Amino acid sequence: MLVMIIETGYLLSYYPAAPQGGFPVFQTPGAGLSSWVSAFGMVSLMALTLSTFTEQIVLILSLRLLFRTKQAFAEVPQGPEK
Repeated sequence: MLVMIIETGYLLSYYPAAPQGGFPVFQTPGAGLSSWVSAFGMVSLMALTLSTFTEQIVLILSLRLLFRTKQAFAEVPQGPEK
């Protein structure tokens, strides 16, 4: 996940050097067909990466809270059974 964030930020760093006329795009060399990447596409990719990272953080914190709650519940003495 950290590599995805770093690589997306690295691609976003190319845009300040690009000419700022109209809708900035640049062509990426690929194995076959040429492909074009726009600034909006890079910002969208960064937003998607950061939201995925945030979801993973929330999941980890939720699982930790569930674990601590289950531990605390196990330590509470139960009342007499009828």
